Amino acid sequence: MNNTNNNHRLPLNYISEGDGPVVVLIHGMAASMRTWDYQIPALLEAGYRVYAFDLLGHGDSAKPSDPAYYHIDEIYTHAAEWLLELGQQQPLTLIGHSLGSYVGLNFTHQYPDLVERMVMFNPFYSQRQLSPVIQWASGRTAKLSAKFLEMAPMWAIDPFVRYNRNIANNLENEAIVQMALDYKRVDPRIMYTAPTVGDLLPRATELQHPTLAIWGDKDLTLTPRFYPELVDAMPQAEGHSVSGAGHTPHLTNYGEVNPRMLDFLNQAI
Repeated sequence: MNNTNNNHRLPLNYISEGDGPVVVLIHGMAASMRTWDYQIPALLEAGYRVYAFDLLGHGDSAKPSDPAYYHIDEIYTHAAEWLLELGQQQPLTLIGHSLGSYVGLNFTHQYPDLVERMVMFNPFYSQRQLSPVIQWASGRTAKLSAKFLEMAPMWAIDPFVRYNRNIANNLENEAIVQMALDYKRVDPRIMYTAPTVGDLLPRATELQHPTLAIWGDKDLTLTPRFYPELVDAMPQAEGHSVSGAGHTPHLTNYGEVNPRMLDFLNQAI
């Protein structure tokens, strides 16, 4: 079931399916709720009520023209207002990828009683994680990158995704096409977001929630050696590195990570 929540400053697009304990899926930058196409059926079959939504500037959620809306605080607040309403009905399990994990960590710190547990794929929690090339690009060429996204035709975006081993190695063709579509329909101003991300490690150390972190050991977007730092800092976290995977193990290695995710979630049922 597709819905658009209009009770916020700007519309937020989401889906809701199934019955049972509530799981909320939060995608990463330049993606959409479609990034969870391999997780949603598995979660529904396991007996969960699944929510997935598009972050501000992504998918079918609002895409404001003012660049100020693409500061991480604005993107977080837009999501958190909706999560707050949802969490007041029953406790949430938050599953995030990259920037989606940042949103989940921040929300759990702000509203600890509304969250039961977390699963994070390649969690983005600090500027220190960004590879040197991406740090340079995000800090100096965000405007240029936004212009490229705005002007690039689909025939140029598809091969960029298809032959990018960091995000699409061994990815099925249907998922590649969807990823390219998500790149094309995202608001180009999301390129201004990464430089505004703060360091959530100090907040993460305060969280007592059971947490599973999964990451690819060949990630070229976020430096893999920083993932264990987050796991070690959280009192009830466990981590798993996926051999040979890049920045999107939930897509490229779902056959391996889905059972691990479900085993973790089912421990609390």
